[in-house]
Amino acid sequence: MRTIKEQKGRETVQSLTDRGAFKLEEACEYLGGLAPITVRRLIARGLIRRVPAIRHLLFARIELDRFLAGSAPENGNKTVTRPHISR
Repeated sequence: MRTIKEQKGRETVQSLTDRGAFKLEEACEYLGGLAPITVRRLIARGLIRRVPAIRHLLFARIELDRFLAGSAPENGNKTVTRPHISR
């Protein structure tokens, strides 16, 4: 996965996997091309945590990797469980 940045007329290529944190659009790309509204909904459901220190949506790569691996968030955040259906 790569993103291209333009800086003063020259291109620099930076691998997304080398970064420690992502802004919303970069996180969407890292998560496989999700729409920004989908990521915002995942935040609202407590499935993805953002870095709370700044005003902008910033996501730690380790948090996105945790989400992709399918594990639940820690620190008492809401988790979504499926209801048990007895047959």
